Amino acid sequence: MFFHVEKHQEKRVCPRCGGREFALAGKVSPAPTIRSLPIGRKPVFLVPQLHRIECFRCEAVVQEDRLFAAPKKHFSHQLEQYILDLCRSMTIEDVAVHLDMSWETVKDIVKADLGKRAAQIRWRGLRLIAIDEVSVRKGQDYLTVVLDLETGRVLYVTESRRAEALAPFFKKIRRSRTKLEAVAMDMSNSYKLALELYYRRPCSIVYDRFHVMKLLHFAIDQIRREEMRKAISDEARRFLKGQRFLLLRASENLEPEQLDALETLLKANGTLCTAYILKEQLRLLWDQTTKSDGERYLRAWIAKAAESGIKRLMKFAKTLQDHWEGLVSYFDHRISTGPLEGVNNSIKVLKRKAYGYRDVDFFKLRILFIHECGLKLTNA
Repeated sequence: MFFHVEKHQEKRVCPRCGGREFALAGKVSPAPTIRSLPIGRKPVFLVPQLHRIECFRCEAVVQEDRLFAAPKKHFSHQLEQYILDLCRSMTIEDVAVHLDMSWETVKDIVKADLGKRAAQIRWRGLRLIAIDEVSVRKGQDYLTVVLDLETGRVLYVTESRRAEALAPFFKKIRRSRTKLEAVAMDMSNSYKLALELYYRRPCSIVYDRFHVMKLLHFAIDQIRREEMRKAISDEARRFLKGQRFLLLRASENLEPEQLDALETLLKANGTLCTAYILKEQLRLLWDQTTKSDGERYLRAWIAKAAESGIKRLMKFAKTLQDHWEGLVSYFDHRISTGPLEGVNNSIKVLKRKAYGYRDVDFFKLRILFIHECGLKLTNA
């Protein structure tokens, strides 16, 4: 259905200065065709009869405004809003099929709306954040995600793990005079460097317990592999080969028969027994009630690991010593990147539901508003 529309003469004004003293300088040809809201299942198109206006006040010759559509767009504001409403409960592909429109057009409308809303995000009052990475493709393709730990909202997404990738974020919150109190992160240097280079204000760094224990688990598994290589008999090697799960799993999560197998393993190998006991003891660090208790406990644990004579544990103890401030800061701000791990899982579901994203910028905008959209509705 096509509707040919034209402005009343008394409604016309100069689009540049708003003046009403002008002369019509001819029609725009060919007339644009603008998609609008459907009537039932019938597509509706508006064909505006636009004129050129010769303004006597500003002496400009310009085309009169299309009030119901943005410049150079072939769809009306009403249709744009209708598509955005549909996309809250339908996939982009479903909306495109329903309206008989291009998938790219629908996606561009959603992307433009997300971009406008992202530009309006305000970070004043931000206190506690977490920074972590999520893998988006097989290999070494990562996104770095920043999360507000108090609201659970994603604040910033970038395509790299390097310090420079976080520069726009920290510069913007510095200009907005936001006073961060603490940042939860892993023990890699890039995030810490970004905070020091681009924020440059007092702020506590809290190293996440999950990443600390992950690093220790890696060291223990390497010790197991070294002990397996040292084993004299094939039977001893086979015995150690399948014990990774028992050594790294929390003791309270093991079944009775698994606990028996673990006890047999620890009795048979003193090195693994020492490593396992130290691993279980380090888990208790974050249960300490005060900062002074936590400092004493960590200092004692580092001393035990250094005296164990096991090179990998000694190296790990040195790592903890080098990151002392970020570890004991936990007792001032009991935060972690745990909530971000949940968001990362949602991001992976978002990507999987969409069978991947060709437009990375659109993917990043989707992530910024992942807290308000149902994952079952996402397809892009």
